[in-house]
Amino acid sequence: MRINDRRKLLTQQDYSRISKIYADDFGRDRYHFDFIDQTIKLFRDRKLYQLPVVDLGSGPGVVTDFLFENGVRNIVAIDIVPEFCKMIKAKHGDGVKVICNDMVEVLNKEDNSSIAAYIANFSINHVPEEEIDQLLSNIKRSLVPGGLFLMSCHKGTFKGMEQESYQTQKDPRLNVKKELLTYMNYFTEDELTNRVEKTGMKIVRLETFEPKIVPGEFPVPKIWLLAQKML
Repeated sequence: MRINDRRKLLTQQDYSRISKIYADDFGRDRYHFDFIDQTIKLFRDRKLYQLPVVDLGSGPGVVTDFLFENGVRNIVAIDIVPEFCKMIKAKHGDGVKVICNDMVEVLNKEDNSSIAAYIANFSINHVPEEEIDQLLSNIKRSLVPGGLFLMSCHKGTFKGMEQESYQTQKDPRLNVKKELLTYMNYFTEDELTNRVEKTGMKIVRLETFEPKIVPGEFPVPKIWLLAQKML
């Protein structure tokens, strides 16, 4: 895996540095996972369970773990951070297909109508602005009719490099003097609705929640959005 975009490289390096702390703090964070319950129910009701469910930007595997615990077995986890990929492999072995690469590049090559569902849990907010619309288009293209797209993200208008939150909070567990930066792409509800609907997908559910004030968290509201490819 070769990363040419400096923004993505810095983001990867940031998460590599904080991977253990992040996994400890967020590896069991299932806040608002009723959205995932709803997604699982819908693709099972539509008899799509034999097709892959993709954990898009899997991090240490909180979504993958939840899917596996709920009986989903055809899981693909994609992440750009090697440490996170190793964590998922260590937990699930061959039970989960792990792709350690840039999600944008992976989806550019995904077959049409091949995926039951994508779940992107606070990962698309690290995709550069100019790649968002193509990524959403590829998600819609590669979903089967009736397939589902679930994402969560930070609410706001900022799009650019931001200092690592553990560093700005002076978390004593992070012993790194060099400034750590990550690319952050915040969205508003109207912006997300317009961009998702422009692909031809339909919004099923959209809600905004206040943040939990915990170490490592960006203290802004969170948006959860569930959409589907029309039958």
